[in-house]
Amino acid sequence: MLFGESLGAWTSQDPFVDAGTLGLVDRGIDHAIWIGTPQFSKWKERVLNDDRPDLDPTLVGVFNDIDEWRARSDDERARLRYVMITHHNDGVARFGVKLAIQKPEWLGPPDTRPRGVPKGMRWAPTTTFFQVLVDMKNSANVVAGQFAATGHDYRADLLPFFHATLGFDATDEQLDRISAWLERDELARSQWIKQHGAAGRSLAAAVVEEAMKEAAAGRTRDMQSLVKEVAERELRAGGGVSTEDPAPTYG
Repeated sequence: MLFGESLGAWTSQDPFVDAGTLGLVDRGIDHAIWIGTPQFSKWKERVLNDDRPDLDPTLVGVFNDIDEWRARSDDERARLRYVMITHHNDGVARFGVKLAIQKPEWLGPPDTRPRGVPKGMRWAPTTTFFQVLVDMKNSANVVAGQFAATGHDYRADLLPFFHATLGFDATDEQLDRISAWLERDELARSQWIKQHGAAGRSLAAAVVEEAMKEAAAGRTRDMQSLVKEVAERELRAGGGVSTEDPAPTYG
């Protein structure tokens, strides 16, 4: 099983750049789920656009959302093994150097454009390049604990796609509970990091500072106890932020 997000999707596709889907099959990769694959991935571009002897197009699919996956026939979904989730309005997936000199396919006639691509957007040399560059930056803005499925935010896509493509046996109620817990957990981690950002100045640096103070005062300390004392002082949070409930049970 392969999973990659954004740069992770690109780098985990790179080993198979000259091997199409056959390379994945030969290496024993049963399934792959990639989200927000950058435009720069040569494997993606070759698999989606080239007629290659090492490519089985029935094994790979690109989807904006889970509804597009469900719209495929049962036989098609059963064949698919390598799934790319790519939002139509994801600037990371659309941005490339060719935008400066060549009109992209996704800026075709307004009525044929994918959902999320503005109908009034026009291609212009250089201008479109910088416009999508800004879109790429803005598409990565997310709100902690509020999962979305737009731009370069794929948090709301992961659970339904993993459930559907890997064939997990879970009820809708279980999926709702898992999703709610994931959102609370992310929010808790985000709050903890915000509250304890000062600790990010480096625990090691704090230990060195404390050791120098001790040495200047003519005292010697056991390093283990010194690290423990500094860590407790720097990271004191009464146990950190709690999510108020344990991780969900699925049975």
